[in-house]
Amino acid sequence: MIEAARWGNTVQDAAAALACDAAEHAAALADLTGLLESVLLADLPAASARVAQRLGDLAAVTSDTNHLMDALPPLAKVLRYGNVRQTDSDMVAHLVRALLARICIGLGGATDKVDARRFVGRMGRM
Repeated sequence: MIEAARWGNTVQDAAAALACDAAEHAAALADLTGLLESVLLADLPAASARVAQRLGDLAAVTSDTNHLMDALPPLAKVLRYGNVRQTDSDMVAHLVRALLARICIGLGGATDKVDARRFVGRMGRM
């Protein structure tokens, strides 16, 4: 309890501060989307905004389409099912649209090395 007190005087403050710190140190988009899902469920609006901001910033500089695609499912889950706190889904919808746009842009480059002839050959054997 004493060790956790450095994050805040209340459980809510400590949880929000810890989530913001985790967002600052996260290197993977999937980690941030999972964290965003958690802070939304925990009803931590300040942390939600900070994690969403960090997620948007990191997504803007990520060129790996696979990482962008890995980050999408937790956000889509929040959009699809919402949460018990009735969180405003506009922030999540904005992030989903931004990720989808970047994924669509990157798919051409991500599939450049795919040998379609090998794929078609395998399909013929099925």
